Amino acid sequence: MSNSLPPALVRSSYIFFILAIVVLLSSCAILTKSPQTKAKATQPVTLKEVLGGDPDGLVTVSKKFPKEYLTNLVSHPEISNIRLVRLVRPGSISKLIEHRILDTSKTGPLRTLGFEEGDILLACHGYVVTEPSQFFRYLKALPKLPNATFDLVRKGRPIRIVIETTD
Repeated sequence: MSNSLPPALVRSSYIFFILAIVVLLSSCAILTKSPQTKAKATQPVTLKEVLGGDPDGLVTVSKKFPKEYLTNLVSHPEISNIRLVRLVRPGSISKLIEHRILDTSKTGPLRTLGFEEGDILLACHGYVVTEPSQFFRYLKALPKLPNATFDLVRKGRPIRIVIETTD
């Protein structure tokens, strides 16, 4: 008595197995080689992409500073004491990452630039801040930039701080 399966069943099982492997490999290739997927993984996300445009009720605060003054301001020792704490909203799957600004003094460099204790930082120069180091690098670069923007939320209201460097 033979324990072998009928040839038609073996062939159909073999074909099904091969098709399953082809589908699995092609879906993996699509996920890993798609230009869109790669761009989203490596490119920064803009605030406008996340919000679908500027938020309603956006208030813009503009400030102008001489380049030399900004250089001294961003090298102020208090900058190293400032903390950004990442806020995690339960159940949120948004691409928007929020960081609360803490440990600023009432007369420190961030206050001079227009920030306040408790502001929620969303973006620098239009790009969502995913790590605190991005914010601090952007601050350090201020004297070299003709203008800079910071998008934040203050007491529930959207604020855009625009800093212009003058000579």
